[in-house]
Parts: sequence; structure tokens; C-alpha cells
Amino acid sequence: MAGTGADDYRLEQQDARRFRLAVLDERAAPACLAALQRLSGTGADVAVTAVQALPPERSGNNRVADRAFPVDLGSLTARG
Repeated sequence: MAGTGADDYRLEQQDARRFRLAVLDERAAPACLAALQRLSGTGADVAVTAVQALPPERSGNNRVADRAFPVDLGSLTARG
């Protein structure tokens, strides 16, 4: 996350207003929390946890961000 000192992290958006961030550098956690709270807005449920490792996906890729809920892409492009 730019400006926080965290080079290795994984962000999961659990729903529209709930975010979980895992960081490898415990020292960067407070700055990451402040940045994520600022970006997500008032009323968002934000948590940052320092972890020992960020294991890769089953594919072997490292995912930086993910969401835990489906998005209806049609509703994003619908004209009304």
C-alpha cells in the first residue's frame, strides 16, 4: 500500500462495507489501517492484521486483492 511501508499485503472485501487487510510487516499495520479507513469512508468495518505469511492461491499466483461476494456486472453497465 503506497505510503504505508507495506510491500506485501492481501486485501479482502468481505461485503460492501467490510474490509480485511493482512500485512507481513507488523510495523506497517497502523499506517495501513489509517489509509484503509480513509479510503473506505465513514461507517466501514476495517481491520488490519499482521501475519507471518501470505500463501499463494492454488494456482500458485499471489493475489493482492479479492472480494468474498459476487458482483452483478450487468447492473454496473446497465443504462436506465
